[in-house]
Amino acid sequence: MNIGKLLLWIAGIALIFGGGYAAAVYVGDTPSYTLTAVKAGENKETAATLHNGEHQAELDTMLNIFLHQKPMEGASVDMENPDVTLKLISPERSIGILDARVWFEEDRAVLGIRSGQTWNSIRFSELSQNEASYIQSIVGEE
Repeated sequence: MNIGKLLLWIAGIALIFGGGYAAAVYVGDTPSYTLTAVKAGENKETAATLHNGEHQAELDTMLNIFLHQKPMEGASVDMENPDVTLKLISPERSIGILDARVWFEEDRAVLGIRSGQTWNSIRFSELSQNEASYIQSIVGEE
């Protein structure tokens, strides 16, 4: 009787851990968020791609920059020629979460986040010199 209970417990534990392993294999390692940065210029080359699995600290810092902005009214920037274009997407769900453009200036940067279906509706924010430098370090543009 005791051996039967022991085998039942072992089988139950194996089933639980086996189920967890199978779920992890099925879900895979697809990142849930990806931030892509594209440099300005004629080539429009991808400067950086951050996944939350490999670059969690950098992605967290960028999300912090996006979430804690200083709104500004009527920025005077060249809308068609940003220095960097940023896209935050969820590959799992195949949706875009955020489209942004950054224009670097001497002592700050201007962040423009698209708030509609087109770039006709934009929320502008002022980024500090530290935030601008961090974005430049991510895209390799210092």
